Amino acid sequence: MIQEHLVQQARSVEQIEACYNVMRQLRPHLEEKLFVEQVKRQQIQGYQLVYLEIDGEVRACAGFRILEFLAWGKVLYIDDLVTDSAMRKNGLASVLLKWVLEQAKAMQCDQVHLDSGPQRHDAHRLYLNHGFTIIGYHFAKEVEAVAKLLCPEKSKILKPVTSSSKAAHPFATKVASPAPHCPVRCQGSFTHSALRRFAEPSRVSVASKERFCWANEFCNCL
Repeated sequence: MIQEHLVQQARSVEQIEACYNVMRQLRPHLEEKLFVEQVKRQQIQGYQLVYLEIDGEVRACAGFRILEFLAWGKVLYIDDLVTDSAMRKNGLASVLLKWVLEQAKAMQCDQVHLDSGPQRHDAHRLYLNHGFTIIGYHFAKEVEAVAKLLCPEKSKILKPVTSSSKAAHPFATKVASPAPHCPVRCQGSFTHSALRRFAEPSRVSVASKERFCWANEFCNCL
């Protein structure tokens, strides 16, 4: 069994490079020669890249950052979570997710958020099993002209949400001290069983530009 203590942070160029072959399975638009440069740039902005290594090879990785919102307070946002296709169904994503959730607690975050495409049903089961729920919609629009003007040589790595793209489910989980009453239930959010039905392929329009928002509370009543 893979243990959480084996999770490592990618700080050096060599460690970041070692994550590329796994990360490109989730982010196929990323070019290898630009990957390290972009990760290093994001790290200056607070991004952290972590990974699990098995027999000398990176087999799963995750990227996250700490943000603050008027709506949710201090949030750990998971940018990326991916397991090597050859190593799936071995619990690696669960190990990484548990580790990230522990980091959120250690950093005294109020919630953990992430986005996930509606076609990624295995990932949705993982998030639901770790207490995440849907909390709303997430919309996106590319400012194409500005993006090309500011960074024309890298504009091709920007992926807008189009009618042919897969929309994404944003998930969230609250990690602060439990409230006296469950905020999820008392505010009329979906129940756990309803979420499972909502995540079924027949219930999700993959052609929509809307993104569904998921949330979960670490509270005693769930």
